[in-house]
Amino acid sequence: MSALWSTDAQALDTALAHLHAELDRVANAPSPAALVRLEVSFCVTHLPAWLNAQTLLPRLYWRSREAGSIAYAAVGAAHEVASLDELRAALAQSGSTASDYFGGIAFDAAGTAWPGFGACRFVLPRVVVAVSADKTTLALNLRFDGTPHALEIARARDTLAQLVAARPLPHWTPTAFERFDTPDRATWCRWVEEATAPNALAQLPKVVLSRQTRLACIAPPSPWALLARWQARAPHCFHLGAQFTHEDTLIACSPERLYRREQRSLTSEALAGTWPRWVRGHERRNTQALLDDAKNDGENRWVQADITKRLSPLTTQLDVAPAEVVTLPSLYHLRRRVNATLTTAIDDAALLETLPPTPAVGGVPRDRALAFIRTHESHARGWYSGAFGRISRDTSELAVTLRSALVNTKGICLHAGAGIVAGSRPEAEWAELDHKIADVMALLGIA
Repeated sequence: MSALWSTDAQALDTALAHLHAELDRVANAPSPAALVRLEVSFCVTHLPAWLNAQTLLPRLYWRSREAGSIAYAAVGAAHEVASLDELRAALAQSGSTASDYFGGIAFDAAGTAWPGFGACRFVLPRVVVAVSADKTTLALNLRFDGTPHALEIARARDTLAQLVAARPLPHWTPTAFERFDTPDRATWCRWVEEATAPNALAQLPKVVLSRQTRLACIAPPSPWALLARWQARAPHCFHLGAQFTHEDTLIACSPERLYRREQRSLTSEALAGTWPRWVRGHERRNTQALLDDAKNDGENRWVQADITKRLSPLTTQLDVAPAEVVTLPSLYHLRRRVNATLTTAIDDAALLETLPPTPAVGGVPRDRALAFIRTHESHARGWYSGAFGRISRDTSELAVTLRSALVNTKGICLHAGAGIVAGSRPEAEWAELDHKIADVMALLGIA
């Protein structure tokens, strides 16, 4: 092992000794608080490598898209919730102690769930490593919610005993994949033609249809190694990972924020309208042309109008910024930011009950779009186009889980969607799906 990784091992030994001493102190306290957080300075060379080395589940990763954002890697669970009502109650019980829950929700709570993920799952991790520009910490969470104190402390010690230092990520050589698209191209074209028929558009002006691309192979890459390579190519995206079982890991580099909340201040966005950056002859697309394009602008305005309509009853102030173009490695997106001030009664559970799925991933009107999707799509979206992020009493941020990959021992499932509106052409929308998975396909060595 190199000196660099040996330093990580020494740092872990030092941190563990400190935390065990702190656990002794908590054990001897006459009446510890309901939630106890123990924190120590730490050193880790590479967060995805640290996660890859751990055996504890769940394993979670989160980093916001803003430069300088804190990156979080978490393992184990001090507490879990499986509904938004449970999340609301857990945050209310946390008092003044900082407690970050990490997790997400599915695109459609009534749809088919991915095994291990469910419709909603948020975790107060047992252990969290947080890396910022000026420090790195390792935190241990204890939750005394009726559990005997000695048992909770014993569980914490057991978790610490299973932590290991980071190791270099496994090398992966691009290999042959067998590709399966659901739906296939012919079926997709029929869907688009059905959705764009005049009588259909009169009832459903926009529906977002998705495709699952399954890449089967004998030895898929480590999901955490793939995430590390992917996030290097997408620095301006949200980076996330969730592994609840040994079979499946969700990773994503998403360009879209669902919302960010700081106390009562809220920021959301309408991200809809897409062009590839490169077209015939390899010339660069003109971003002003995307701003001027009626089809894409109309699609974006539907999303913005729906978000503002849903937020209006929850806010005391709301405004929308002018449209702008978001530049990604393979694509341009149209975005309008939405800024609001929440009423005092609104919490994260209320926001998650209200906002998703937005028309950027579902359609307009929502109920008819969901009915169309449930009737046509045979693959399980699961957490694709749902939401994932970090929630606490004071600040929360969630991304829409786009540009994602579900990795297991049999291969990789990629999902992509396209907004179908008046003027949508089946072949062009199929090509857009390929553009949206192009970055991860390139990482896998697939042209």
